[in-house]
Amino acid sequence: MIAANMPPNPFVGLRPFERADSLLFFGRNNQSVDLLQQLHRTRFLAVIGSSGCGKSSLIRAGLIPKLEAGLMVGLNDRWVSAIMKPGDYPRRRLAASLLTTLLQNQQSKTLTPEEFDKRIQEGGLAALLNVLAPALKNAETNLMLLVDQFEEVFRYRKHAEETEDFVSLMLALSEQRSLPIYVVMTMRSDFLGDCDAFFGLPEALNRSQYLVPRLTRRQRKTVIEGPVRLYGQKITPRLVDRLLNDVGDNSDQLPIMQHALMRIWENWRQNPDGPLDLPHYEAIGTFKKALSNHAEEALAGMSAEELALTRQIFQALTDTDASNRKIRRPAYLSEIAAITGAGPERVLAVIERFQSAGRSFLVVTQTKEFQDSLIDISHESLIRQWMRLGAWVHEEANDRDMYQRIVDQTKLYAEDNRRVWHDPDLEIALQWWQRKNPNAHWSRRYSNEFETAKAFLDASAQHRDALIRERKLQRQKEAKWKKVILATILMTVLISTMALLANYSRLKERQALKKEKISTVAAKTRYSQQLIYFVKSSENEKNLEIWDVKKDRLIGTVTSQESTIKFARFDDDDSSKIHFFASTTDDGTVNIRKMDNFDRGILLKGHTAPVRWVSFSKNDRWVATASDDKTGRIWDVETGEVKQILDGHNNPVVDITFIDNEGRRVTTTSINGTTRLWDADSGQLLKCLFPERNKCISDS
Repeated sequence: MIAANMPPNPFVGLRPFERADSLLFFGRNNQSVDLLQQLHRTRFLAVIGSSGCGKSSLIRAGLIPKLEAGLMVGLNDRWVSAIMKPGDYPRRRLAASLLTTLLQNQQSKTLTPEEFDKRIQEGGLAALLNVLAPALKNAETNLMLLVDQFEEVFRYRKHAEETEDFVSLMLALSEQRSLPIYVVMTMRSDFLGDCDAFFGLPEALNRSQYLVPRLTRRQRKTVIEGPVRLYGQKITPRLVDRLLNDVGDNSDQLPIMQHALMRIWENWRQNPDGPLDLPHYEAIGTFKKALSNHAEEALAGMSAEELALTRQIFQALTDTDASNRKIRRPAYLSEIAAITGAGPERVLAVIERFQSAGRSFLVVTQTKEFQDSLIDISHESLIRQWMRLGAWVHEEANDRDMYQRIVDQTKLYAEDNRRVWHDPDLEIALQWWQRKNPNAHWSRRYSNEFETAKAFLDASAQHRDALIRERKLQRQKEAKWKKVILATILMTVLISTMALLANYSRLKERQALKKEKISTVAAKTRYSQQLIYFVKSSENEKNLEIWDVKKDRLIGTVTSQESTIKFARFDDDDSSKIHFFASTTDDGTVNIRKMDNFDRGILLKGHTAPVRWVSFSKNDRWVATASDDKTGRIWDVETGEVKQILDGHNNPVVDITFIDNEGRRVTTTSINGTTRLWDADSGQLLKCLFPERNKCISDS
């Protein structure tokens, strides 16, 4: 038979045990006694442990009941406990906690938390003790201050000065001896190294630190069986063994075990004949899925809009710290409503789903000092065990990182308005902004640069669009000029030899190919004919990055220290493999790289003006270059030595092409369309493309 004042379920689920749950708190009596003895010696006690080890429950349902029972020898047996979490305004929360818990005299009734906080800020410890002294001495009462989840001081450093004041006051309260005040703090062990940020805290931790031990198998068995027996029921040995085996060494073993036991009990109550047994455990999804399934049930029947609001609420209540740990982030109702754009009533309706039907996943605390409701996730194990929430937290972390990238670039743009973003970074950012649709309230979590960040993206987009229009006009002009050249070539081809006709066909392909492949650095990013490699140029056009498209891997870089890179291309011998990459600078230098040994380059020096085109022989022995210095040159690919200088044009040479497989015949074309056929071995001029009465037409 269950007593009238006992809850219908002997297991508390995901939330921590409270003072009222002390009768249900099994398996940790020895640890509670150890805490009692250590607190008696030092008046300051730091309870340290991993997330999910039960630190808060050990203090609230273990230590506090023993203090109130008068088990602290040599002291008054009257105790009051002020319990607080630091949050983002720790000193103000300290003042509010003490006023709410302890002070009952006339002075305190007219003293607001804001006024008390102001007194503490101005007068320090003395002001705090002046207010506490009458209440403690008149009532002959001991005060225990519990600072739960102390690690919050590291998450909320927006008010660094107030946080430092709070830590100093906490330590000073434990060190003074005029009033019987004892201080206990709980903190996750993975934040222990951060404590050296506060003067005096490491020393206090060294003097009095209690590292919460893991429960033994026997203690965990007591946790399971004790509440069941207290309620006069039975649990089968096979279920106990299964629970003990399944929970193993999971870091969240205590919260997920309490939650699973709560669910088992609820399932058993539907048909309470017989003991709690394996079918009840398997019906809830076992440890592996019980918590995630229970959370998913809260989403049942939600519309797409309600589900999106739920995601926003939980993303507002979680965070990822610098060590990539997924952590809770308590937030006020007004802040969540502003971030989501939903009214408080709609937000509370969603929160209610995660508080009803045995779900204690969210905690709502009314805060008098802020006249608002503080919303918090009851335990971080929910983040780790609920798969959907883990994905939401990861998504929020990615959104935060993208927004921070935009903010960082915005600051550079503020220093120099020429530092706009370009594609692909700009396009990625614009797509993210459209998908996320952030607002100023959301952005304040990470930065106050919302308006300037938005203006920066708008300016970058306008600059990109202007460049696109400018390049389109330039391409139209180039297309008209190319049409004139092509028309002239077509007329002359009709009366040329078959060899020159074949050469003209290849030249036409080259000129069309210039539109599709990497022809100038101004193109920024174009692909090779086989869509294998990708070239990206720096804004100052002095650096090129060559990427493997399929493997998404940087092959290498080409850098020019003084001159601007004017032209870049791969070889295209119609085979399936690309062998060479060539780039030229405005001083006439050509840089040849082999694709299978990219770091080793050959510099071809000899031209006195920029090189317009580079061509490779199909046997990979020779490379030919066409230059504004009115010459073409043939080079040895391996040694970089000049084989032939093809001199005869009176205008800049814009194209040069090998027309046979051995590289023995080569054509050159000047800017006015005059084409000449050369013997590559001897350098002798063989034929002109524009014959008239068997004479070569001058290209002047």
